[in-house]
Parts: sequence; C-alpha cells; structure tokens
Amino acid sequence: MITLKKLTRFQHLQLRYRGERYLTNVIRSYSVFLFLLAGLVLLPSCSVLQSEPTDWSADWPPESYFQAAYQLDKANQTEQSYAEYILWIKRFYSGWLFYPGGWDGMVQQLLTTKKVPVSNAWFRQEMLQVGASISSEWAKSDNHRLINSRHLLNWSDAVRRSVALGQEKWLLAEITADVVGLLDGTLSASVISSKPYFASDNMAEEFGDDFDF
Repeated sequence: MITLKKLTRFQHLQLRYRGERYLTNVIRSYSVFLFLLAGLVLLPSCSVLQSEPTDWSADWPPESYFQAAYQLDKANQTEQSYAEYILWIKRFYSGWLFYPGGWDGMVQQLLTTKKVPVSNAWFRQEMLQVGASISSEWAKSDNHRLINSRHLLNWSDAVRRSVALGQEKWLLAEITADVVGLLDGTLSASVISSKPYFASDNMAEEFGDDFDF
C-alpha cells in the first residue's frame, strides 16, 4: 500500500507538470499569434505615416538612367513592371518604412558634419554616382537582383563610419569596386553582406541569413 501511494503521488505530480507545461505552450503560442495579428493590423497604419514618393527629385539621377537599366534586364521584366521598379527607386532615395530617410536622408545628414564646401561638393557627387549604381540593381525583383538589402544596410553603415573617420574617398572607391564585382559575378552576395569595411563594422552580422526586404 505504501508503494502504491507513493506511485500515485508521483503520477499526480507528473501529470501536473505536463499540464503546466502544456498550458505554458498554449499561452506562448497565443501570444505569438496576437503579436503577429497586431503587426498585420498596424503595418498599414505605419505605412501611412510615410507617404509614398511621387515626384522625381532634381537631386536624383535622370529617370532615363533607370529606364535604360530596366530595359537591359529582360528576365527581370517578366516578373516586374517598370512602374514597380521605379517605385523602388524612389523608395531607395526617399526612404520608406524599413529604410527611414532613404539614401537622400543619409547624405543630407552626413553633409551637415562636413565643414569644407569643396569636400561637400565632392561627397555629394560621389554619393550620387554610388547611389545610382546600387539602386538601379537593388530595385529589381528579388529573383533577379544581385544587390540586396543586406548589402544596402552594410554599405550605409560603412558610409557613416567613413565620414566619422575621414575615410570617405577610400570607402566609396571600395564600394564602387564591390558593386562592379557583384554585377560581373566575381564577388558573391554573402561576401559583401558581412564584409567588415572597418574593424568594428559588424552591423550586417547582427541580422540572420534570412533577413531581407
């Protein structure tokens, strides 16, 4: 009888433990569901906070530059309309939900830290050229572009660091070479995604392999 009583108590504790664990899993699953549901509900309202760019800025490369880039990639045209392509070009420069401020915002912010007018003019022109070469490929369909958003994040972070360190000329030349390497196939996408342009430049490594937008 003593053995039977101990066994029953053990079984009771075991069942209680299983019940508590099951309840915990249910609560966690429900919490994740609510979190995802909230995200789906709030995402449209967040998108409204930053309206889609409509006008073509005089500070951007001429639209004909991007028209030519779009026309050259016949495979991409089968999946992406020109209207969608040019919308992503505008988002690259103006910014959107996942890239606030865009390329233009970053350039303007960094120019405020540079005191020499000649240096400012050079930096603006170089950033215009680098931005054009990046955006014309980045704006394509996911299945056809060779430059993705991890590259963009890594480069954006590196540009900010280069200005702080006074190494803009070296860095922009390095990025230009890397863009050429990605486009001609001599460099792999993974190499650039995590390339540490500076010793402490590990921003890209903070994101998982599936990170993209």
